[in-house]
Amino acid sequence: MVPADLVSVRASLKTPKGIGGFAAMRYQGERPFNRRNTFFADAYTEWDAGLSFDRDAWHVAAVGRNLGDDRHVVTESEIGDAQFYVAPPARFTLEVGYRF
Repeated sequence: MVPADLVSVRASLKTPKGIGGFAAMRYQGERPFNRRNTFFADAYTEWDAGLSFDRDAWHVAAVGRNLGDDRHVVTESEIGDAQFYVAPPARFTLEVGYRF
């Protein structure tokens, strides 16, 4: 269940006050589903991005995960034989915070 190729890239910008953001990409090459390496899962790429804004004590952040909505197999389940976990769908969060 281990892929031969793994790549992760992230670019981010953070200012002390004002706007910030990030973009990230994760790639995982094809990997075997069984111990004999005869059945393979397809390679996949996941994309994430987020923006933030800080002003005085206020902080606002919006983040999107798995923006391509790729529902690939993540790993084998420890619960039962031949059962697998699937990646969650695209999801978005909005966070508003106040520091005091």
